[in-house]
Amino acid sequence: MFLATFGTIQGQQTNMLDKLSVEVGYGYTLPLTSENTYKSADVAGLKSLHIAANYQINNLWGLRGSYGLNTFTHADLSDFSLTVHQLVAEATFNITEVMNPTISFYTTSPFTVFAHAGAGLALGNSKTIDNSDAMGVIKAGVMPMYNINSNWSVFLDASYNYLLKQNINYIGLKTTQESSGFLTAQLGIQYRFGK
Repeated sequence: MFLATFGTIQGQQTNMLDKLSVEVGYGYTLPLTSENTYKSADVAGLKSLHIAANYQINNLWGLRGSYGLNTFTHADLSDFSLTVHQLVAEATFNITEVMNPTISFYTTSPFTVFAHAGAGLALGNSKTIDNSDAMGVIKAGVMPMYNINSNWSVFLDASYNYLLKQNINYIGLKTTQESSGFLTAQLGIQYRFGK
């Protein structure tokens, strides 16, 4: 009886690990703003970090929890900056599986493309204002990946992040603009556990 129960638990753990992956990416961030005090290009740059864990429910759908760190610093005035930390829960959708059901997440096909969308919380910290800015965030994007083998992949993630109830702008000053968004393009690696 004990061996049968242990075998069942062991089988479930293996099955869960087969569906679990972690990823890390780094890349470019570009705010999309309508403020006149600065240009988007003034605060854009290679300052975007992404760390996530994925759970693939089936061949089409999955869940992803991620932490993002995006820093916006004025190119000429380094004291004017905003750092945005964000925690986002997303659904993922395997576009490749829909287009060609013979290729799936569980095989070692060379390319896979995922779409993802979700919402979460963001916290903005400015160098010029003492208070932090708590915001909502809505995120959507697409992530093509090249599967090196059954465990390792390289990906490019392009995402749009929409900040809700933003009180501090991208150069770290108070703003009346209630919300805005920014684009990220990140290159990264993903590791899938299990088989």
